[in-house]
Amino acid sequence: MAAPDSAQQTPQPSDAIQPSAFQPLDPAGGGPDSKAGFSKRRWLLLGCAALFLLLMFFLLSARSLQVLVSGEGPGGASIAPEGPARVALSGLALPFGERNLLRQVR
Repeated sequence: MAAPDSAQQTPQPSDAIQPSAFQPLDPAGGGPDSKAGFSKRRWLLLGCAALFLLLMFFLLSARSLQVLVSGEGPGGASIAPEGPARVALSGLALPFGERNLLRQVR
């Protein structure tokens, strides 16, 4: 006697798929189409991304400048500077170790 195959059994009424009731999204709940505005977290993320892009633009477009100061006295004798040289740079300058990163402002 052969066992009945499960694929050949007819579905019982209790096994039928039951429909569910449709419930629309709450308009005040902020569904996927809600234009209520940006959250603080999104503003923070956008601000950090903008700051990162500005910093990368500066780093990739800036020029490196190293200022070396030497003095020469009468008769060609070298004079050691008494202190650090003071140099005024125009434009956007960022000290980076012994060098300065400069971005020319037009």
